Amino acid sequence: MDLSNLNLKKILLPFLSLIILFISLGLITYLWWQILANWYLHLPSPIGGDYYTGLTYAKYFAQHLPLPPSGWLAFWNGGGPLIGGYQWLTFYLMAPLLFFATPLQALNWYSVIAILLFHLFSYLLYLQISKNYFVALGLTLIGLTSQAVYYQLTSGGMITGSSMQFYLPLSLLFLYRHFDLPKSYRNLLISSVICGLSLIHHPAMSLLFVILPVSVVLVTRSLIVSTSRIAHRVSEILIFIFTTSASGTLGLWPFFNQMSFSEIATTCDNSQCWGIYPFHLERWLGWLPFIVSGLSLLFVLGAKLVYRIFKRSLSIRSTMPLLFASVVLLLYPFGAYLHLLNSLANSLFPRRMFWAVLVLLLTLAAQNFKLLTRANRYFGWLMSTAFISILPFVLPWQVNSLTSASLIPKFLTDPPNAAPNYIHKIILPEYRDISYKNEQLPAWLTPENPQYRLDSNDATLTHWWNLISDIPVTRGYTSGFNAKSSDWTYYLQTALSVDANQNVPPQLIENRARFLFDAFGIGFVVNDKYHTDLQKEELYAKYSNRISQLKPQFTSPIIEPTTALPILFIGDDSGYSTFIRALALTNLNSSKLIPVKGPTSLSKLSPTILATFPSLFLYRFQGDLKLLVPYLKSGGKVFLELGSNPNLSHKFPSDLPLARVKEKSASAWNLQIDPDSKLVKQIDPQQFSPLLYQNQPWKYSTFDPSKSNANTTVLLRQDEEPVLVDAPIEKGRLFVSGLNLPFHLVEYLNQEETSLFANILETLVIIPNLYPQAQVIRYNSEKIEITGKKFNGVYFKENFHPGWQAKINDTAAPVFEAGLNFMYIPIPQTPNQIHLQLEFTGGFGNWIWFYINLLSLVVISVLILFPKLTHNLSSFISLPLSKLASKRISTLQTDEHLNY
Repeated sequence: MDLSNLNLKKILLPFLSLIILFISLGLITYLWWQILANWYLHLPSPIGGDYYTGLTYAKYFAQHLPLPPSGWLAFWNGGGPLIGGYQWLTFYLMAPLLFFATPLQALNWYSVIAILLFHLFSYLLYLQISKNYFVALGLTLIGLTSQAVYYQLTSGGMITGSSMQFYLPLSLLFLYRHFDLPKSYRNLLISSVICGLSLIHHPAMSLLFVILPVSVVLVTRSLIVSTSRIAHRVSEILIFIFTTSASGTLGLWPFFNQMSFSEIATTCDNSQCWGIYPFHLERWLGWLPFIVSGLSLLFVLGAKLVYRIFKRSLSIRSTMPLLFASVVLLLYPFGAYLHLLNSLANSLFPRRMFWAVLVLLLTLAAQNFKLLTRANRYFGWLMSTAFISILPFVLPWQVNSLTSASLIPKFLTDPPNAAPNYIHKIILPEYRDISYKNEQLPAWLTPENPQYRLDSNDATLTHWWNLISDIPVTRGYTSGFNAKSSDWTYYLQTALSVDANQNVPPQLIENRARFLFDAFGIGFVVNDKYHTDLQKEELYAKYSNRISQLKPQFTSPIIEPTTALPILFIGDDSGYSTFIRALALTNLNSSKLIPVKGPTSLSKLSPTILATFPSLFLYRFQGDLKLLVPYLKSGGKVFLELGSNPNLSHKFPSDLPLARVKEKSASAWNLQIDPDSKLVKQIDPQQFSPLLYQNQPWKYSTFDPSKSNANTTVLLRQDEEPVLVDAPIEKGRLFVSGLNLPFHLVEYLNQEETSLFANILETLVIIPNLYPQAQVIRYNSEKIEITGKKFNGVYFKENFHPGWQAKINDTAAPVFEAGLNFMYIPIPQTPNQIHLQLEFTGGFGNWIWFYINLLSLVVISVLILFPKLTHNLSSFISLPLSKLASKRISTLQTDEHLNY
């Protein structure tokens, strides 16, 4: 009879537990629907400016779903690879919804489902630790009614941040399963993989708010709580670190690659990212998580004291991992409040991490309830019952009926960082109002024409523009593709800024603006204060209240078959940047010449490359000038700037018509010009800017003309010594300057010096008077075809990346960095039809990291399925650690014996 009752219990108890589990999960799902999902899915308009950023990506993925390494996004910041840009994993996870729903519907459903997963995984975590269904449900109800969980979604529309929150409770769930079943590494590996996937999902938030607290829990548990088998514990930590890094490679590598120039590198300058306390805590987290975890911890400490009085043992070390992790995480808002984390807090302000604090505090409470039950079953039952009984009276919600539950106070309905409140009536079919659209967008603007960019200083426009138009924008919501891209975009911004150009000659302001319009392929500008000084009738072909279109002669398309000749720059990155800025002041744009970035050293130039480029510009370069001689003799043209060159050679090659170079400095001009030279006879050296740098004499170089021939012309002399020379060499032509002219020009923005620089450059290249006959077809972001005749190159104004491959008539062709971090493909001269194929294949770097990540996940999956392999691997790691520990202990014991 007793045996049959025992068997009945074995059958009924698991069945009853399963019923309670499903009822709890069902209740959580119901409350999630009433509190968030039903409200969010039926909003009168989307919430938050970041929402439209996510929707822009959702639209892109709905139309086109590339493999991650070979994805290219052309609509922001001059284009960039999918990997390393905005958090892209979100939209691959959303892809199944995009097959049968609109991007807006898919985005909304994905957002609320991700929150549901957060609550369900949190419940399972609390259940795993507390071993009490009702305590776990009560703690989950606190999470359900805390606005910390919903802040990212319902304030700024931060879909990618909101949708990654579930990784923390899910990773902790499997980590604590590992603590309960330490002989198998399966759960530890699963926890590590979850952390790795979170790293791909949102690298910054993952590192700070998932991997950091999980690591603190693991390390504290391994090295403090469990002091036995130290080598085994260390091997667990090493396995976790390696597995997390390997399974999150695609997130880890781009994150550190972009840290130096992304928005994380900017600085917070307002109280919103420092934190306003106690208001932010009360509003977005609430005091209930602190009260529950704090009171339960006090009861645990009290139980510990009682046990000590009665000389009994009660270990409370299991609270330490979660307590330490909570403290570590709370250091972030504390550091932000003290202005110690301005760079991080500007992007990840503390309110964005309150959900992680919530999880850790409630998990700590679950651990405390478990300890109370362990101390005394009846006392634990009493405390759990009291907790569940009091909870409905203290939760910040109300239930009006069985079908109505809502938070008090309501979510924000007019949140900060939101797009203009009418935008949804223009861009979203579900809300569209034609009158709004006609008011904002001109009828002549063809949204399917992505040949030119739209320029605007309105940050909110970049959130939503590409939902209604394929026309790319000059800037983007996120930072540029790399540091160079960000620098050139910032240069555009300052060049068009009224405040930054107070003392610049008007003609140079106009030249630079027109050069940059062409360089970026800008065909449309928003009529804002940012472009006020450029509102000249001769610039624009069409107007509207909102947007104006530039005339074709003042710009050029993003993909430009061209007859303009390229000029190859030889020198370092700093020199190239100075050269482009000097070039911008002349407005010698892509209709006249194409600046191409070459190597720093002359020794890197092959005969094939030299044959491709008719002109060279050398500035801050390295290498032997002897390498220029054959190039010059065969008809090449070279501008050689030796002023203040850190790699200056003091002797010219014997084949060049100049002898020694002498370094000098002066603080005042004493210039003489050659009155017979067309290049300088219209130049007035008296109008040059001061010969000073930071109030110190300017360094320059002079040349010994003793080897010069009758054809050599000294264009400028300083104190009777040559500083600018024009020397024909057989079929070629060499200009040598010792003035450091590009830097002086950029430093002082001088009109007369600009004219001199432009005269020289126009001599180096032949300004074309022919127009190419070509057709451009862009099938998608990654694939372009150009066919036609009479063009010698293609200037592709999207960010240079080694993943772009070119074929000319089915023959591989080089792609050079050109212009403002863009690309140029030279075309060999041919009378035949030209067929150019451009395709983004991803490049070696993207694919190698992708395969490393993929292979790592495969290997880890095998280890999870076959735990004995993991055990052997752990033994392999822990064995040398054990030997090392044993040797150290033996040494200490020997020393102690000798000392005794």
